[in-house]
Amino acid sequence: MSYNSCILCLNSSKKTPGISLHRFPKAPLIRCKWLDACGFTETDVHNRRICSLHFSQKCYTTGYKKVLKPGSIPTIKIRKLFNPFSIESKPSTSSAQLSQNMEPLDECEQIITVGLNESFEKDFEHLVETSIIDTIETPKRKVATIGELSDQLIKDIPKQKKKRTFFLGDIKSPDLSTPRRSKKHLQMVKLHVMKQRKKIKDLNQTVRRLRKKLSSFDALFRHLKSNNLITENAHDDILNKTSDPIKDTINRSLKSRNAKYTPTIRIFALTLQFYSSKAYTFVRRTFQNLLPHPSTLKKWYSVVQGEPGFTKEAFDAIASRVKQAKKPIICNIVIDEMSIRKQISFLNGKFYGGVDLGTNNNPENDNVQEATNALVFLAVCLNGHWKIPLGYFLIHSFSGCERANLLTKCLELFSDTKAKCYSITFDGAPCNLSMCKILGANFDYFSVDFKPWIQNPAFQKSNHQPIYIFWDAAHMLKLTRNTLGDRKVLLNSQNKEIKWNDIVTLQEIQESRGLHAANKLKKCHIRYFENKMNVRLAVQTLSCSVSSSLIFCEELQLITEARSTAQFCKMFNDAFDLCNCRNKLSKGDYSFPITEENLPRIELFLNEFKSYVVGLRLEKSNSCPEGEIILKSARKTGFLGLIICITNLIHLFKTVKNDMSFLMSYKLSQDFLEVFFSALRSRGGFNNNPNAIQFRSAFKRLLVRHEISGSLYGNCTLLDSSSILFVGANTNVIHADSIFPDRIENLTSEESILFEEFEHDYDYQMPGLEEFVIDVVTYTSGFIVRKIRRKKDFCNVCDSLLVERQDTNTSLLLTLKNRGKLINVSSDVRKICLAAEYIFRFNTNNLLKIKNIKQILCSKTINEVSEDSSIFNCETMKTHILNQCVFDNHRNQLIKIIIDYYVTLRLHHFAKIKTMTTSGKN
Repeated sequence: MSYNSCILCLNSSKKTPGISLHRFPKAPLIRCKWLDACGFTETDVHNRRICSLHFSQKCYTTGYKKVLKPGSIPTIKIRKLFNPFSIESKPSTSSAQLSQNMEPLDECEQIITVGLNESFEKDFEHLVETSIIDTIETPKRKVATIGELSDQLIKDIPKQKKKRTFFLGDIKSPDLSTPRRSKKHLQMVKLHVMKQRKKIKDLNQTVRRLRKKLSSFDALFRHLKSNNLITENAHDDILNKTSDPIKDTINRSLKSRNAKYTPTIRIFALTLQFYSSKAYTFVRRTFQNLLPHPSTLKKWYSVVQGEPGFTKEAFDAIASRVKQAKKPIICNIVIDEMSIRKQISFLNGKFYGGVDLGTNNNPENDNVQEATNALVFLAVCLNGHWKIPLGYFLIHSFSGCERANLLTKCLELFSDTKAKCYSITFDGAPCNLSMCKILGANFDYFSVDFKPWIQNPAFQKSNHQPIYIFWDAAHMLKLTRNTLGDRKVLLNSQNKEIKWNDIVTLQEIQESRGLHAANKLKKCHIRYFENKMNVRLAVQTLSCSVSSSLIFCEELQLITEARSTAQFCKMFNDAFDLCNCRNKLSKGDYSFPITEENLPRIELFLNEFKSYVVGLRLEKSNSCPEGEIILKSARKTGFLGLIICITNLIHLFKTVKNDMSFLMSYKLSQDFLEVFFSALRSRGGFNNNPNAIQFRSAFKRLLVRHEISGSLYGNCTLLDSSSILFVGANTNVIHADSIFPDRIENLTSEESILFEEFEHDYDYQMPGLEEFVIDVVTYTSGFIVRKIRRKKDFCNVCDSLLVERQDTNTSLLLTLKNRGKLINVSSDVRKICLAAEYIFRFNTNNLLKIKNIKQILCSKTINEVSEDSSIFNCETMKTHILNQCVFDNHRNQLIKIIIDYYVTLRLHHFAKIKTMTTSGKN
């Protein structure tokens, strides 16, 4: 029943226009009168209305609009008996009493007995006996029989309205019995069919768009290629040259937002958010939320606890890798400390910054000892390309016994992963040596029980499994350099002096001549004590190139008696190369991996190196006239460490050769942990002194997949190749092919004045170059030829004129440095490079004053070379350029290219030296 119709007659404003509907009044007295007049209870009239047909005209005010007067009561056409289905149950009364209060419904009384079955009579009698029917009092009262009452009830029950048809399946034959009904249902059918057609069209369009949607980078370029928007060559070049991160970014933008993040995007997101949260938010907003939300990153980080102690997740990861690997996993454990700030901090209801070994024991006293270092254990896979930190401990001062207990626990946990460990690496700190001595090692070289390894405590003694000890080769070389630099003079077995002053003199000679004799020696190498921890400075000082340069200067009589120093540099350079090989295809003298074939050569070098180091002594003193043996002195660590490294390197390969065909010695270095420390410091903007909370946060993040690298200026050099994208300004770039103007008019007026200023005969009387400079320039010209061969495509005739087929005019430096790959240039190339060096040295004072100095130097060198008609003037070249342009033939192009590359190289070298001089580094 609708609420917008009359409760008595079911009329509405739509059915009977002109009537009005009135709500039941809220005043209690009037409301009760309305209920009594209509015969309803309070629950029956909730939100119901009575139409105006039940009120007399006296109940309305006369005027423009009919308004019901207050206190009016409906009296017209009121049903004397209301709907029996809304009767309120009351205590039972007798049927006689009910008949006395009942008013006859119709003056024509009829007794209806036909058509009522026995069940209906019984139900109706029970309904009458258990109900009270309120009626409106009238002067005349009559008693109604059961038949009359049932007949009247049947008449008064309103007929149920036919349900409106909404669906085609609900249409029956009676719905089409009349033209009006047929028309109505026909319109409904047409509307339904129209809606279905529209829906089918939309669905087909959706399917068509999904089929045409470009869901990947490859599909995008296939679409462009099919529509002839790009050529086939461009299509292939773009697909081959586009990097994987760019492809993943485009694929992500083409897919839905709820797609899974690729490993490349995940690595980029974690790395960027590690360095700067603000930068991550900016990049994410700029690329329209292509990167995951920071809360998603937090969920990724939540898999790692990051508390002090051994990290369970790390050992689980190793165990998982062992299960997936088809061959045994062999690892090396690296141990080192990192300094942290002494600071007690309170975070999330807990104090951080005290000594914490991962035991979760809160000290009862108030005097908490502050931690000063973080002891870190790192596992490096020898036959793989991964590393993982095993845990860290916040310590203040740790004895060798305590370190031995931690190492034992680490090896036990590592053995549970089913991975193999045969070696450990640390620096030469006394506490680390004490740790190994407690576990059974003996580092006394002259002792009969010399034993640079320990028994694996995770296995029983019956199951002999050694752990070979490696003292980090880089630290050992730094200690060796420091010993020579501090003591100034060492003695070899032949009682010849190894002088630090020879290296100092070599650097001074190179600085005064303005050229380096194929080495990287600078003043910062001499002043090593300002940066003792830098490995690069130590390696470049005791290098093979410095050894060759010392012999080269001795041959030129610039340094006397320098061969013993050169031998010292060469010997320790080879020892370090043997302990620092990281390339399987390396072909240096001793920079090669350990294999079954070259193992005898390594053993032979070890014996030679041992005998050489044993013969080294400190400078003579009053207490020791013959000089103290260096392996018995207090400065023995660096020398003994290299002997131990090479010795254990041979033993380790013999142990793992069944599982590994070759062994890369660089995997046994401490550089992996040094780079890890540098990455930890980068979390706070390369904070070299993080507190315990900062260390914990960075450690936790580094365990998740990332591409975080350390500093380029750390203690050790990063070996990972990282490309840097430089942003160029909108300036006119001068290419090498067009730096020489065909006419002098192309130069500016200022340049013309400079040319005119120096056009005098005495300007071209160049001073003779020293033999040192000539030899270095000849050596450098080989580098020039190698470089232009890589970048330029020369014809066979021009290419043959760059190299000297016979070993004539070979420089001494080239002979000392050559290992079979250096280029011996032709005499014509040598003349061009020497002429360029003449011009460069003559204009040294004007290099920073003159604009377009490179063009000027090249032009002057061309003028200088043009006076010598013998350069590239053989019969082969004459025949070759016979049919070419006179001013732009291959001869002129070849001369210009050589001059351009040499002048560019010298200008870069000059700028580097000038910068170092200005900054005080040289």
